[in-house]
Amino acid sequence: MIVSSELFLYDPLDVLHRFTPAPFRASVRMSDKIIQVASNDRLLLSPIVLEEGSSAESRRYSFSWKVLRDPQVTGQLDAPIQFSVPGGVTAVFLGSACLIAVDPEQSQLVSFVGAGVDADHYRELVLPIFFRLSGAAVGATQHPESFAAY
Repeated sequence: MIVSSELFLYDPLDVLHRFTPAPFRASVRMSDKIIQVASNDRLLLSPIVLEEGSSAESRRYSFSWKVLRDPQVTGQLDAPIQFSVPGGVTAVFLGSACLIAVDPEQSQLVSFVGAGVDADHYRELVLPIFFRLSGAAVGATQHPESFAAY
């Protein structure tokens, strides 16, 4: 069994953890768009899986998410604070427990989720922000009622 803390690289030269492996993969549908999701923690995929594994690799993705569990961060979620650069990156901070950054030009979302964020809070508070930011970037909509299925 792979533990997410084993998949988090502690490289002082890579403060953005660009090289942290994210071997768990899934696809998510948002309206008519498909999002490729990669994570170092399978539990962060479970509420959003449309299709797991390599069979989804051949699809053309509209957007990608890289969601990393950070075992060093144990704080709880706070109210979201959003910063945007006109025509560029949008960042949402939920306290020290979660950072979400979206680059619409690159069709990417990157997020760090602290170890203190449990599955319920992730599903109820963090995932809707992923969908809202991604939907705005690709011109798709995701209805809030769809989260009830998770």
